[in-house]
Amino acid sequence: MARFYRHPGREFDWWSSVARAALAPRTVASDMRAVLREAKASGRITEPVRAWLAGEDSEPDARPGSVTDARDRRDRALLGMAFPEELEHDREVARVLGEPERYYDSREENVTLRLRMLSAAIAEGYRTRWNPLLLDGTLYSSFITKRGTLADRPDWRTALDQAEADETQLSDFLVTRGLHWLAEHGTVEADRGSADGQRRPGRRSVSAPATPCC
Repeated sequence: MARFYRHPGREFDWWSSVARAALAPRTVASDMRAVLREAKASGRITEPVRAWLAGEDSEPDARPGSVTDARDRRDRALLGMAFPEELEHDREVARVLGEPERYYDSREENVTLRLRMLSAAIAEGYRTRWNPLLLDGTLYSSFITKRGTLADRPDWRTALDQAEADETQLSDFLVTRGLHWLAEHGTVEADRGSADGQRRPGRRSVSAPATPCC
């Protein structure tokens, strides 16, 4: 499934994505809204769920708990929207995003743009609007090809317990929760458009772990 990867000295396909990156987070956030509209039209989600995930309304049938718990439920739902488990749903997302049908599951750029879409949508539920390029490089370019999914992730408490008990789960936690938590508090920020570039004065350096995330 998900893997961290790193290419020393290499920028991610910068020239092909620079125009879109300049418009982030507004453009990539609108991509997620389009994905959610299509999911509603196809009957995968209801209108109240669509509005909640789009950041337009509160959670339907909200459960008791902390703000962190509520955010985590929304974050996990968005993870499954960006990288769904069902093949037909994944192809639906690809069509909405305009990923070329012949190559949609084998291009590194597609994985990166989905990560940016996901990060921008998740930021709508936080006080800080971080740069959605934060997650660039955190999944292998073959993630979609190998039918990787971010759906059905455990709640944040369970995920933390798993990461503490098994180091191989740490990178999964960073991709799905940790980096966004750190970004909200200004501990990390996207630099030069990738997770490999977290080296700035006063900032913690974040590089890709060598261990697989799951």
